[in-house]
Amino acid sequence: MSNFDQLLSVDRIFAIYNHSVAALQGVSLSVRTGEVRALLGANGAGKTTTLRAIANLLGTQRGSVTSGRIVFDGLDVLKTPPSTLVQAGLASVLEGRHVFKSLNVEENLIVGALARGSRRSELSADLERIYALFPSLLPKRKIAAGLTSGGEQQMVAIGRALMSRPRLLILDEPSMGLAPIVVKGIFETLRALNRNDGLTILMAEQNAAIALRYADQATVIENGTDVLSDTADALRRGDYVKEFYLGSNVSSGIKREAGPQQPSAVSASDELQTIAAE
Repeated sequence: MSNFDQLLSVDRIFAIYNHSVAALQGVSLSVRTGEVRALLGANGAGKTTTLRAIANLLGTQRGSVTSGRIVFDGLDVLKTPPSTLVQAGLASVLEGRHVFKSLNVEENLIVGALARGSRRSELSADLERIYALFPSLLPKRKIAAGLTSGGEQQMVAIGRALMSRPRLLILDEPSMGLAPIVVKGIFETLRALNRNDGLTILMAEQNAAIALRYADQATVIENGTDVLSDTADALRRGDYVKEFYLGSNVSSGIKREAGPQQPSAVSASDELQTIAAE
């Protein structure tokens, strides 16, 4: 991989919360321009912390990176303010569909353009593009975002990030709490943005089935460490992800302990069989 292809590099980052609680213990990954990479792992594995570190947002959660390096398009992330990262083309959609509930849908979208420093003359075209991507938002554009459905709020959050015209879009659990048909529509839109516009995407997903269906590459994180990286196709067709979720040993020899927040054996197996058949 040449340096020109590599848009994001994460090199052995360690992170803590509250000056004492270890969260990441040497996570490394890279994302090439035009790639969709998924971060897989159980709840609490370190996916969200990794994404927050990449966006330099750990400080908002009383966290910090203690060692390692993150480089986005030549910028040292840990020395770059989050607002500057947004202007440089890195936009995040945090877990939980964060919207400004008292602002209407269109005002929420405009906030994304303002974060980039857009000119007023650019707003109309950018809004038109978002409404074309998410048509259901158009009739709701003057309604308070807090009064829209969960799926519509996720579209608003993604649309707001897209208004900043990012080159790297970071998404944290975009499918969480949404109906399957809504999830499919959102992921189809993201895939179209990647294929047609060359948008680079890094997403954390606990739902391995949906993530591997749309990703090019994937990295598995467990206990704050990356334990496996491969193409999404290899992972979805092999036993790695199934063994990760079912608590077996993968070829790396690392033991997975099945916990109450991990998928059951039946559901994980069914999902993997379904995507392997597609």
